[in-house]
Amino acid sequence: MIETGIPKLDEYLGGGVPRGKSLVYYIHPGVEGDVFGMQTLYHNLEKGTRCLYIASTAAPDIVNERFKELGWSLDSFKDKFEIIDAYSALIGLNSKQKYVVDDPEDIGSFDKTVTEAIKNNPECLLVCESLSNIMDLCGEDDTLEWLKDCNKHLMLYDAVGIANFTVWPYSEETLRKIKEDIFNAVIKVGGIAERIIFGQYYGISKVDWTKPRESTMLFRVQKPGGVKAYIPKVLVTVPY
Repeated sequence: MIETGIPKLDEYLGGGVPRGKSLVYYIHPGVEGDVFGMQTLYHNLEKGTRCLYIASTAAPDIVNERFKELGWSLDSFKDKFEIIDAYSALIGLNSKQKYVVDDPEDIGSFDKTVTEAIKNNPECLLVCESLSNIMDLCGEDDTLEWLKDCNKHLMLYDAVGIANFTVWPYSEETLRKIKEDIFNAVIKVGGIAERIIFGQYYGISKVDWTKPRESTMLFRVQKPGGVKAYIPKVLVTVPY
């Protein structure tokens, strides 16, 4: 099992994510959700798991700085960690990374690079920084087909795939496939807002390897620290 490193979530998942499976953090806009994939990756680096990270919204140097803001330095894990650079070519920069997506607007280029990386790193954890960004660049249908192929390679090489997905206004069919068909587990990451109480929460929407727990957990993002469970000391309700 590959642990998510998110408070209580591994308990809800029956210990983590089995090898050959995939999980998506299904993040509502405005919620601090990008940290979920980052936290899962860093947690597993600390446990000695070989990890790959698809960076599609920022150059590798910026990615490293984002981890450091959360108190997680990647410098000591260079022998266990590779960034798949799917950003530099988009803005015409040369990349020093071992794995580079030559054309981030072509899903075939993504497939070639990511498949090579998985083959060269069996039993790895593959984390996609922003599946929604790849979808915006390459199109919804092509991205969904690529995900199906990617899942086959995860199974073949005993790897685990984790993706952050922000729920922008994609087609209903695309959202249905993300929630029901593509991934073995879906973790909803959302927000609640009332006149007095504001919070962010996560909970399991789907999991196919254990009986799902219906519990949800409030959380805060700390810098440094990442996702932390949050239990309000006082819960106050008042009439409108």
